[in-house]
Parts: sequence; C-alpha cells; structure tokens
Amino acid sequence: MIRFDNIPYSGAARVGSALFGLLPLLLLTAACGDIAPSGTDEGAAITSVNQAVTDPLAACNQDPRVTLGLVPAAVCAGARVFFDETFNGNGRTCGSCHPAANNFTIEPASIAALGPSDPLFVAENPAFDLSSLETADLRSSFALVKENVDGFEDIQRKFVTRAVSHTLSLATSITRDPADGTSSLVTQRTGWGGDGSPGDGSLRSFLDGAIKQHFPKDPSRTPGVSFRLASNAEKDQVAAFQLALGRTNELNLNQVTLTDSGASAGKAAFMDPLVGRCNECHGNAGANALLSGKNRNFNTGALNAPTSFSTLADGRFLFDGGFGGQGLPNMNFTTVTGQPDAFGDGTFSVPPLIEAADTGPFFHTHAFGNDADPTQGIEGAVSFYTTDFFLSSPAAKELDARFGAPVNVAAAVNDIGRFLRVLNASFNLALAKQRLDAARTLNISYWSYREDVQKGLLNLASEEIDDAVRVLSHSLPDLHPAQQTSLQNARVLLAQGIATTDPAVRRARTESAIALVQAAKAALGSNMNFQLGAGNLMF
Repeated sequence: MIRFDNIPYSGAARVGSALFGLLPLLLLTAACGDIAPSGTDEGAAITSVNQAVTDPLAACNQDPRVTLGLVPAAVCAGARVFFDETFNGNGRTCGSCHPAANNFTIEPASIAALGPSDPLFVAENPAFDLSSLETADLRSSFALVKENVDGFEDIQRKFVTRAVSHTLSLATSITRDPADGTSSLVTQRTGWGGDGSPGDGSLRSFLDGAIKQHFPKDPSRTPGVSFRLASNAEKDQVAAFQLALGRTNELNLNQVTLTDSGASAGKAAFMDPLVGRCNECHGNAGANALLSGKNRNFNTGALNAPTSFSTLADGRFLFDGGFGGQGLPNMNFTTVTGQPDAFGDGTFSVPPLIEAADTGPFFHTHAFGNDADPTQGIEGAVSFYTTDFFLSSPAAKELDARFGAPVNVAAAVNDIGRFLRVLNASFNLALAKQRLDAARTLNISYWSYREDVQKGLLNLASEEIDDAVRVLSHSLPDLHPAQQTSLQNARVLLAQGIATTDPAVRRARTESAIALVQAAKAALGSNMNFQLGAGNLMF
C-alpha cells in the first residue's frame, strides 16, 4: 500500500499523478543497471547488473534521473556503456577496474573481496588462453595491471605494470601543458604517463585502448574476433560520462580556511615554495601546474622506486619509462641500471590531490603510502618528497633553480597530510550530499518507483561518508572526532532508509542524514566549494 503520510496533501497528489503517468513505463521498461535488493553487501549491490544494454540511450530515456533532468541523457548512456558493456570480449567492463562503489579504482582490499569468477580474474581462468593478459602483480600487495601503453608489437618485452588510476575529476586534469616539452601529437593527458590513450591521445580515444588491452577473449587481439571496437557514439557517450565524474572546478586555496590548526599549517606548508612546494605542480591541490593551469609531465624520480620494474624472461630489468615510448623498437631510457632499461622519456602526468587521501593510488605503482588501505597512506606519499628519489630528480632540480634552494618538506609531512585529509573529507561529503539530494528528489517526485536507483544513491552516499570518516580517523591525532561521530550516525540513518519499504521513512532518514552531512562539512572549514558532475549520480 502506498502511504502519503509525512508529506503535504498537495505533494501527495503530485506523487500520485506522477505514478499514474509512469504506469505504462513501469509495465514496459526493463531495469537499467538494477542493483541487488537491500540487505546485501553495499559494493555488490551497486556493481551487479543483469546484462549489458544494447541501446543505452533507450534505457536512459526511461531512467528517472534523466526524466527529472538530474543527469543528461548522453552522460547516462555513457555510464551504461561504462558499467554494462563487454564489447563482445572476455566479460570485463570498464567498471571491472573502475567501480563506482570504490572511488572508480581498485586496490588489494577491494580485489580480495571479489569472487574467483569475477571478470577481473579472467586471465586466471583455464577456459581462456589469456595468461598474457595480466601478470601476477594484479594479486600482489600493489594491485598492478599490465599495460602495453607503448604498443602491442612485442607484448612480452614491451609493457608496464601500473596501479589503476581513478577516473574522478578528469575534466580538470587532462589539458596538455605545452611547456613540458612532450609531444603535441598526444592531445590530452590520460593515464599515469599522460599518453595512456591510442590514436590522437584524447580521452575519447581512450576507450579503444582499454578494449584492446583489457577486453580480448583470445591473445590475438583481433577486432571483430577477440572483441568489438566501440562505435563513435559509444566513444562520445563514455567520454561525456567520464568528464562528468568528480569535480568540474578547481578550488582557490587562497580563500580556503580550515578549522583544524594542523591542517591550516599544512595548507601554508603546501603553498610555500620553500617548504612543501606542492602547489607549484599541484596548483590548488589539483593536477595542474600553478604557472599555466594545465597538466604538465615531470620526471620526479618515482620511476626509480623499488617497485617500478619487471623482470623479463631473459633476466633483464624493465622499468616504466612514462611518456613517449610508442614506436620505439628497443629500450631507450636509462634509470638505475646504467643501461637502457625503459621505453619513454622518464616523465609522468600529475594526478589531482584533492581526491588522493581515500582513493590512492600513490604514484604509478603504489610505491609510497599504504597500498592496502589508501586512507592510511597519504603521509607516506608526501614523504616521497623527502627522499633522494625526488631530491635528485630533474623536476626537483628545475624547481631548486627557480627558488634558489631545495625543498624542505620533512618537518611538514604530517601537517600536509592533515591538510589533504580535510580537503578529501570535504570532497567526500560534497559527493555524499549530491547523491542524497538526488535520492530525495527522486523520492519526492516518484515515491517508490525505481527505488533501486534511490537505494543505490543512498549506498554510494554512505560509502562516501565512510571514506570521510576513515580519512579523518587515520590521522594522528585523528581529525574532527565530533564530526566523525555525527557522520557515523548519518550512516545508521541511511542504512535504515535503505532497509525500509516505506518511501516516507526513506525520505525522512535521507533528510536527517543530509543535515548531518552539511553540518559536518561546514565544521571542517570554509570555501571548499566543489562543482560536481552529474556522472556521480550513475552506477
């Protein structure tokens, strides 16, 4: 029975009218990315789907997020391709490595939670001849995937193993900076090296490389046999979705104030070119150089870190040379072995920092920080800039010449960590509120219609709140304990809202959680104002 208590009569009439108007769609529409019933594991509930869609736009035209104007149809369609489409390959989707419930990345803990039949492990399935698809590093403590970013002409001797980058806030981080001297033939900066996309190097073309790299069902990688390539429409849709994930704006750190004194000191050290110097390459804690506002490649020495190499069958070491190894027949770049041991020029693309404290990965191989639980590791990542790897690198030397002295970050590592934790928690709470607001809007407009979407948004919001709590609690001493408690209470409310069969109860619990999230975010500081993309409402 539909109940209309707890809302005004006029609101009940609007809901009833909307439900009667939608009745034909309820009878005709198949579920679009249905999630599992409430009470199941949150991650599994969000990521499970019935089958890949064949017409994502048709499905999205019947999605309540689209009909209400919360999500553009193209962004919704891109999400359906991203999460559901296997491209006639081995069963993987883009969401296999970039699940929405895990900040669009994977790490050892999330990998360990997957069942043995998950498509992520298809290379281990003896029914397929795909042992060359991945290396043992996928199951390692660093969770690295095999990438033939420099070409497929010699897949056993020309590859790298890299952590899975999250796909948040790409709209702010992929504009090429000509000042870094890397090739203009790669039009946008994608992946760890900045050249992760084939063809013209654009985000739109990234889908081609991902399909060929991760989706084949046989080692020949033959289009039309091993997989199908994406259509132009699918490329446009997936690019639209990816550009609508995370933030679409940069902060102005000069206007940001922080309540915690340690975090405030960390902000000052972050911005001081003679202390942290972080702001020069991560302007406003994003991914762009302060001088240009664009994404610039650097050789920071991270490629020399101990986890950055593979051992080939002939006993030689293969390091990850970053950008620019395409078309090279032999290793051309020398790292620590004294002879050419990498393909590329030694430079890597800069990732954004606002998202870092709960997502990782920390550098292209998880070499610093806590690879098992990213929320424990941001201080370890900051401490990289105290090592000889960085201090003797070309990037450090260039900055030393500009400012007349080496960076002196050692004493500020913990404060900078606190600063980045607060930024990250504020971002988590902004995402949570965006999803809670959308769930509330759907509840008011459609009551219990497609409650799977409402519950999915509540689940995602709860995950973000949990991320914020863990990010704050893993600082020493922990940050904002009172807000941590109120956020835990918000999660209890959301669990009740997910479990209930009464839409009015769900709405009340959602509204109470929104109030707690808003208050907690305000307590962290001011002017951490994030413009968020509509893609965050998809899963």
